[in-house]
Amino acid sequence: MTKGLTLQAALMFALLGSVLLAAPASAQDAADPPKAKKDDKRSADKKKDKKKARDDNAAKDKKEAKAAKDADEPTTESTEDEEDLGGTPKAVIAEATHDFGTVWASADNFIKHTFTIKNEGDGLLKILSVKPACGCTLAGDHPDRLKPGESGEFPFKLKTETLAHAKDGKFSKAVTITTNDPEKPTLRLLLEGTARFHVAAPALISFGTLKADVDTERTETITNNTDKPLKLTLPETKVTPESPFKYELVEKEEGKVYELKVRTVPPLQEGRINGELKIQTNIEEQKELNVRVALNVPPRLLVRPSLVVYDPKRLTRPVTFTNNGSTDVKVTGATTDDPALDVEIEEMDAGKNYTIKVTFPENYDSSKTDRKLVIKTDDPEKPEIEVPIRTQAVAQRKRPAEELEGKPAPEFKLTSTAGKSLDNASLSTHDAVVLSFWAADCPYCKKALPRVDSVREEFKDKNVRFINVAETMRKKFSDEELKKVTEELKLGGELVTDQENTLGPKFKATSYPTMFILGKSGKVEMVSIGNVPTLEIDFKKKLALLTGGQAEAPATAAETGTADAAGAVTTVDDATGMTKTSASGQGK
Repeated sequence: MTKGLTLQAALMFALLGSVLLAAPASAQDAADPPKAKKDDKRSADKKKDKKKARDDNAAKDKKEAKAAKDADEPTTESTEDEEDLGGTPKAVIAEATHDFGTVWASADNFIKHTFTIKNEGDGLLKILSVKPACGCTLAGDHPDRLKPGESGEFPFKLKTETLAHAKDGKFSKAVTITTNDPEKPTLRLLLEGTARFHVAAPALISFGTLKADVDTERTETITNNTDKPLKLTLPETKVTPESPFKYELVEKEEGKVYELKVRTVPPLQEGRINGELKIQTNIEEQKELNVRVALNVPPRLLVRPSLVVYDPKRLTRPVTFTNNGSTDVKVTGATTDDPALDVEIEEMDAGKNYTIKVTFPENYDSSKTDRKLVIKTDDPEKPEIEVPIRTQAVAQRKRPAEELEGKPAPEFKLTSTAGKSLDNASLSTHDAVVLSFWAADCPYCKKALPRVDSVREEFKDKNVRFINVAETMRKKFSDEELKKVTEELKLGGELVTDQENTLGPKFKATSYPTMFILGKSGKVEMVSIGNVPTLEIDFKKKLALLTGGQAEAPATAAETGTADAAGAVTTVDDATGMTKTSASGQGK
């Protein structure tokens, strides 16, 4: 009984407590009017909106910051096109040469052609560079990558006015396309044809270098290539010191062929002289012919070089004195303000030509500055001529190929015309390999390679291979043509034909000739560029060391006298397509 009452009482107290706990809330709701409830809700909504705005602004700032960072730094994320597809790309072009045939040339006429390259491999093909060899060849928009099975168009256009100035109007313009194709990283395209002016006239008549008192004449032909009879009108001209030329037109074949005669009128002022002649025609497509005339008049007393530079590899530096005047001038003496230097005068032609040799001692103190050579003459106007003497303040810039010296040879594989192969792995079977990159139309290669071949004769009983790699400079040569050139030069070394220029770029051979000596360790032991004076002695010295012999003594004058004074190389300028000659070690 007592237990039942107690349980009932507990239930009543629990019920009463729940009522009391709910009462304050109900009382508060009853006390607040409806307006107060709305204000609180509006205030809460405002707070919520402000928080959302702050969050949105923060997200926007974060996004903009990331975009700015991505613009400054290359992304590391891959897109579908950029990701590594695996496999190996293979660049294939069906027709690498296009012949335009014969086209008319004019200032505003461009001829166009599009090559198609297909990726026949199973990896992503990347187009690393497209480089026309001549400024008259312009590349259009093209893809920079091709997926397996894809083809891409590579358009080009050429300026006919420039092309027509070539001999007989025939042109062959190269374009080099570099890809990541491991088997054939370089594609060489050719655009060929003949461009003809309606009226063919010389763009330039050059007299070369003339002395101030020379009266001479140049004659050039003007030819009409149309069916309409040609009539030419020569403008009135006046002889001046700035344009000391007389012009004459002679009709040799009526309506078809004219001769243009240009004569110099002395005295000619020193320096470069340029003239321009505008000839009017009756041919609608080519109403005017522009002919430039140029000559160079050297100083009466010419000293070369204008600066003597100390070179520890060539201690004797020649300075030439040339009298271009009509009166004899003798060199009576030559001195320097540095007692450590030896000066010797050699008379080549009395009163006309002299050679002054400045010889530096071994271990010369190159910290000396502002020295000078003073050449004394019996000329009343120029009794003394000063030539500054300088030391090399900074090392000369290395060519790309020279940077390989002392490093492992690039990965390569070649096969000679006789079927003999060579690659990196087989270098260890030879004491040395001489690898010479040359071009059959490079004049300085034709001087340097026979000199290398004379070294080959001395090492023919040694374990040394001499390999001449024929590259393409201006035009491609057939195997038969290359064989003929090597026979004319009497080259006894092995011949490798690389007319697609796949090997040269691997060795960074940007000038011809470029020669390497590779050792059995697989490293590039020596690099020689150009027809340098010390070519034979440099090769003999290095090869003697590599074959276990003794190094040769320093080169004598007789040994170095067969080379060009500065050691010249031949290059092709990418921008203009013109052949350039430069001294070895002096840059392109």
